[in-house]
Amino acid sequence: MDLTLETVATLALVLGIVISVLVNDNWRRGVFFILGAGFLQDSFRKLVEGEPVAISAAVAVLTLLVWGIGLNQFRGNPEEMGLSRHYPSIGKAFVVFGGVVLFQSMLTIVNFGSIALAGIGLLAYLSPLPGIWVGWWYCRTEEDLFQLLRLYASFGVLVAIGVYLSWSGTDWVILKQVGEAMIIYDDILGLVETHSGFMRAPEVAAWHLGAAACFLIVLATTRPNLSRTIMFSLAIAVILPAIYLTGRRKALAMIGLFVGIFVILLQFSRNRDARSASIALIGLAVGILSMLFYLTDDTSEDSPYRPYTARASTVYGDAWERFSELGLGSIGMAIYRVGFFGLGTGVVSQGGQHFGVDAELAGAAEGGLGKIIVELGIPGLIVLVWVLYVIARTIRSQLTLAQSSGGAGATVMLALISFLMVNIVLFVTASQVFGDPFVLVLLGMIFGSVLAIPPMWNRQHEDDSGGLRPEDFADRLREARFRELRR
Repeated sequence: MDLTLETVATLALVLGIVISVLVNDNWRRGVFFILGAGFLQDSFRKLVEGEPVAISAAVAVLTLLVWGIGLNQFRGNPEEMGLSRHYPSIGKAFVVFGGVVLFQSMLTIVNFGSIALAGIGLLAYLSPLPGIWVGWWYCRTEEDLFQLLRLYASFGVLVAIGVYLSWSGTDWVILKQVGEAMIIYDDILGLVETHSGFMRAPEVAAWHLGAAACFLIVLATTRPNLSRTIMFSLAIAVILPAIYLTGRRKALAMIGLFVGIFVILLQFSRNRDARSASIALIGLAVGILSMLFYLTDDTSEDSPYRPYTARASTVYGDAWERFSELGLGSIGMAIYRVGFFGLGTGVVSQGGQHFGVDAELAGAAEGGLGKIIVELGIPGLIVLVWVLYVIARTIRSQLTLAQSSGGAGATVMLALISFLMVNIVLFVTASQVFGDPFVLVLLGMIFGSVLAIPPMWNRQHEDDSGGLRPEDFADRLREARFRELRR
């Protein structure tokens, strides 16, 4: 029986009060609630009458709540917890980009007369920001990093189980897709049914399965021992076939790119722990490739699993064509459609089609660069590139610091940087899943965790007098950047 909106609103109010009390007592619990809400909100949405899209924003609202509570609790310690004090250039870049997004949101209201559409755009572009602060605050030690990855990976295994239940024919409402079920038409295989399990769409399920597999790879190769490696490798073995059943090949490309970039960064590192992780990673990669080869080539012709393996086997062969046509090719198409200044935020974001937006714009915005031009225009794209440059410059300095810092944190930092780089590539080729608030919040938390690692080293290695001040830490980053430029 479907739940009514009134029931949902009452339940949301009660849960909000309970979570506020629990998080206010210990704000670190908020991370668990954020991840839990992100994975449960889609299943809950399927139970509500009309499947309202607003439920998919629950994780963003909860992240704002946790961020607000944390901001209040850390108000007395701004030097330690103030992100912009440690990374002033990144803080300024976020302010500039936020200003561009706000201006384009007003343009949305002018062009389409819809505050709701502008709100969708604000959610799509600004959701990562509170997630960044939550990740920055949460990761105080190396164990915090591993705890965050383990928690997310555990939810990822549950997503895989939901996909298997859907494929096996289990007739549960929470296993059905939101809206009209996606059916893929392949030129050779014909119709291929997709499965999303507990998530609302196959695209979303595949991304989370791919992300969980990447994090499990990190857990299996960092601080490796036999029991840990076997346990996490088995979890990867559970997730990989489920990715095939979603019918979305990009998750496999995510894993392959992640392993490739991670290996490259490890090889350039002079850190002993990173070199050990590199050896373990190569061994695990061989195992994953062997499993993929078995799944792709050893499935019998009459197996119901065959259409999925046959389709997935083309992912790397089609990668460059997709990148050039949908990624880079979307730039010219978007400029032709909307001109120089764009139409405003939310126009081609998820849910924008319900507000009278021209459906033909969706083709120009399938690639991430095209979407930016359609919504933010050429000026917005220039500002975004500048923001990415500022971030890349800071991360490059961090990589220099990582080479001289010991511990597993340096290896995890390289892994998380690899994960973020992979998602930039995926965004360029296909932007749809990056309109999902939970995906954006998670990416924000991962980026915040990356920024938290160097100050973590300072707390661990400096004397008891309080370690480096934020100003000294900024000087350390600049010195590392200078040494990198001289090499």
